[in-house]
Amino acid sequence: GSDRPTGPVTSVTLAPAPRWTVGLRYALTSTDFATVTGVKSHTSDLRVARELTPRIWARGGFVHGVDNFDNFTIDEAGEFHAKTAIGALQILLPSLTSIVGSYEYQWRKDDVRMGRARIALVQAF
Repeated sequence: GSDRPTGPVTSVTLAPAPRWTVGLRYALTSTDFATVTGVKSHTSDLRVARELTPRIWARGGFVHGVDNFDNFTIDEAGEFHAKTAIGALQILLPSLTSIVGSYEYQWRKDDVRMGRARIALVQAF
């Protein structure tokens, strides 16, 4: 099963000022599992980033819907109406690797709240 974009994912990232980026994204998704198929949902997000010093970036954002299609979980399938606030710090190493520490706070239907902390090694190509 999967929850995948059904059409093109529309996104734009701008650099409105030196050392700042702002990104917007929209996706229409469709959930397809053995027991449920064709459930449509909408995802939109706003992301901002600021270079604090060379090689260190502060990142933040707000997402309505699925916050990360690469780390999709079964509870996000179907009509997923969560709102997620995200804050992160990214350290770019001299190689093509960076270390990212982030915290996400999510509000879901029925007063469900969830916090998630992550540390990741990210490899650029």
